[in-house]
Amino acid sequence: NVRPDMPEDVVYKILVAFDKNKDKLAGMDPGFSPMAKDFVGMQVNGINANPDIPVHPGLAKFLKEKNAWNSKWKIASPAG
Repeated sequence: NVRPDMPEDVVYKILVAFDKNKDKLAGMDPGFSPMAKDFVGMQVNGINANPDIPVHPGLAKFLKEKNAWNSKWKIASPAG
């Protein structure tokens, strides 16, 4: 979860970094193991659990690149 006013590119870069380093993170802390198993699926499950909350634009960009975006989801308006 991030603040809605966090810039899209920052959120996107954080997600890419987590995804790229998920196995390394799980090796350093077992708490990251569920994330390492299915990082994209974890994001999708979070959205599906709260379908009325618009998705941060940075997360939407990340999921679209991973072919995991659902066109029924709403993207939050950029803060500003």
